[in-house]
Amino acid sequence: MGWVTGPSHAACPLERLSPTIVRMSPTVKARFQLIGAALLFSTGGAAIKAAAFTGLQIATFRSGFAALALLLLAPGVRRGWTPQAVLVGVAYAACLTLFVLANRLTTAANTIFLQSTAPLYVLILAPRCSKNPSDGRISCLCWPLDSG
Repeated sequence: MGWVTGPSHAACPLERLSPTIVRMSPTVKARFQLIGAALLFSTGGAAIKAAAFTGLQIATFRSGFAALALLLLAPGVRRGWTPQAVLVGVAYAACLTLFVLANRLTTAANTIFLQSTAPLYVLILAPRCSKNPSDGRISCLCWPLDSG
C-alpha cells in the first residue's frame, strides 16, 4: 500500500547506506519518480540559463551526473560496451552538448523548437544519407504532427 519498513536487502546501492530504511511500495515510488523527472525536465532550461558556468561546463556536469546516476541506479549499464553502444553514446553526448550550448546562446523556447523539429531533419536527410527511398506514409504523418 503505502510505506514498508524493515531491513533493506534491495539491489540498489543507495538503499544499502542505512541498515534500516523506509521503503515505498512500487506504486508510490513510481509516482515520486514521475514527479521528480517532471520537475527536473521542466526546470532544466531555467537552470541552464541561471548557472554561472559556460555551456561546455554545464554539459560536462550534466553528463557526469547522469553517468553517475546510471552507474548507481541501473547496474545493468556496467555489463559491457559494444561498438554500437559507444557510437550511440557519442551521438547522444553531442546532442546534449548542443542542446546546452543552444540554450545558453538563445532563448529556451527557441532551443525547444529546434529540438522538436529534429525528426523533420531526419525525415529530409535520411533518404539522401542512406540512399534508401523515403516512405511517403511516414512523411504524411510527420508533417502534420510537426506543424502543430
